[in-house]
Amino acid sequence: MTVSDEYPAFVYTALGNNEIRLLSPSDGEDGYNWKLQTVNLDAPNLEFDALSYTWGSQKETHPIVCNGQVLHVHHNLYSALPFLAQRGKGKSSGMIWVDAVCINQTDDVEKIVQIKLMNSLYRRAKQVYVWLGCGTPEEQAQMPNAIALLPQIIEEGKRRESLPTSWKTEEVAPPLRNLDPNLWNAIMYLLRNPWYFRVWIVQEAALAADVTFLTGAHEVDAEILKTAIEYDKMASWKATDSNGDPVRFTTSSMDNSTVFWIRELVAERDTSHLKLNTPGLLLRVILLMTRHHACYLPQDRVLGMLGLVREHELATAGIDLHADTSFQTLYTQFTTYLFLNNDPNETQFWWPLFDHAFTLLRCNDLPSWVPDYHHQTREFDHVCTLPRIVDAMPKSRRYQASGTRTTVKVGSRTGSLVLQGRIIDEVVLVHPPIPKRPNVDDNGEAATAWMAQLARWEEDIASKILEYGVENNGTKEDQPVFRRIPEDTYWQTICMHHFEDLASGAKITKEQLHAYRSVMKQVRTWCEWKLEQLERVAAGLEELPPAIDEAVLQQIGPATPTQNIITKMMFLTDRQLFNTTEGFFGVVIRGVQPGDLVCVFNSATTPHVLRRVPGEDSDVYEVVGDAYVNDLMYCQADYLDIAVRDIELV
Repeated sequence: MTVSDEYPAFVYTALGNNEIRLLSPSDGEDGYNWKLQTVNLDAPNLEFDALSYTWGSQKETHPIVCNGQVLHVHHNLYSALPFLAQRGKGKSSGMIWVDAVCINQTDDVEKIVQIKLMNSLYRRAKQVYVWLGCGTPEEQAQMPNAIALLPQIIEEGKRRESLPTSWKTEEVAPPLRNLDPNLWNAIMYLLRNPWYFRVWIVQEAALAADVTFLTGAHEVDAEILKTAIEYDKMASWKATDSNGDPVRFTTSSMDNSTVFWIRELVAERDTSHLKLNTPGLLLRVILLMTRHHACYLPQDRVLGMLGLVREHELATAGIDLHADTSFQTLYTQFTTYLFLNNDPNETQFWWPLFDHAFTLLRCNDLPSWVPDYHHQTREFDHVCTLPRIVDAMPKSRRYQASGTRTTVKVGSRTGSLVLQGRIIDEVVLVHPPIPKRPNVDDNGEAATAWMAQLARWEEDIASKILEYGVENNGTKEDQPVFRRIPEDTYWQTICMHHFEDLASGAKITKEQLHAYRSVMKQVRTWCEWKLEQLERVAAGLEELPPAIDEAVLQQIGPATPTQNIITKMMFLTDRQLFNTTEGFFGVVIRGVQPGDLVCVFNSATTPHVLRRVPGEDSDVYEVVGDAYVNDLMYCQADYLDIAVRDIELV
């Protein structure tokens, strides 16, 4: 007879005001028999712990006994329960809050009520246990050794920071040499655990008075683990395992330390001398976690952070927390709260959040100025070129499109935002997107075709818009009237005023830029000849003599000036170059159209491209994206004879 057959199914009873449920171990030594009781969160002398963990797959569930009834839990929690029953080695209060059991997951109304209590709940918890899972049996067997070696990981990270760049691939120090392969796997399990990347764990770890990490029966010191993660630069480490095989370290796809930085931010917010209010905290947190943390449901992007908001502040935030609130409404209200309660004139984080709205993949029914928080993962990083360029710039050269102070207010229409700014010019010519680079492993026909396409793409744009070309008078039916630009402006825009190679720091010179087209014409000639020969061979025809010596390809080899320029141009992926009536040349996210408008909002770091909404009685706009526009990146717009106006965005 199974547990499910032996006991009746668990039935939840309704919770009262400010009540929560808490688990405590019941009789039995297997850790799968528990008691669930209801308590008032404000009860004096109440002591309990809380669990932070990843739910993992919901497909596999296991039965446990709770109050003499059977309750099914998913695999990761099931594996944790025996260890939670024995947790703390006598330090535990006995009772523990576990969301999957202590909240009735089938009651959406109860879930919203409990979310509002998260701030108080995690602050009241005596200890928050972070469950990292067990790993494989082989990894778990090595876990004590892995935990003991974390200080050596820290020391190795510090040592390598002091090494010259040319020595960074030298062998690791002796304590980390010749380790068992499963020991390395256990170390990586600790440093790159899935727990770090879930949305809900952020508030759980950030609000906790004390945090202890658990993996199987083993505790891990939170401060040592945090520091080891900060020094996880293992992709450049050289190590050999006990079998004499090289250890293959991969580059971490996420910033595992984000949750620890957020915990420190919350601690600082709660320190009386720091002028960081809750809206300021949330603005920083959303920027830190949006691209690095995952969740199942779109609304969890916001709900998973609201625990950072004190209950009395949440009541006045204007965020409609009801079970039937759509995530689009939730995103709009949450973003409005952040934008109205943070001053764009005072914080460097306001405009980066505004620019998170401009991604290729967006859900329907969101205002154009509201970020789609669920589609901000790292695979879309390449779209947001401008912030990535800015990060690499010296502070003295970072973009500041306007130094004029601004105001922010809600508009007259539902879901609208009003900013102050200047409408500068109109887009009249939009160029095709840069050809997408093929897979890095493809060095054959696809790479050859791409190189030819890239050369042709740049040649075509240059011939249309550079001053030395045929003067444009708009006589051709499909040719709009616009002012041509000098070559220096052309390259400055393509490189977005950042001429240093990001890897080596070598500067791309004006002479190298002016020579690029000549080199690429030769490369294109060879590539087109090569592609033709492949077609002839496939058709059974005789190959023709080379049109140009293959030696021209040496000019696009690694670390050559031309290759450095190509690397720089790849920042244009999924963006489009455009020209305006008055001679501005810019780049914005793919999808810009003739008739769109170049705007500089007051205090903005970059210009933006707007699109007038048709059918409106007054001027109302959608935002297309953040833009680089020559001669508008460093407060030039503040001195133009163009009036500042209110601009309503929908």
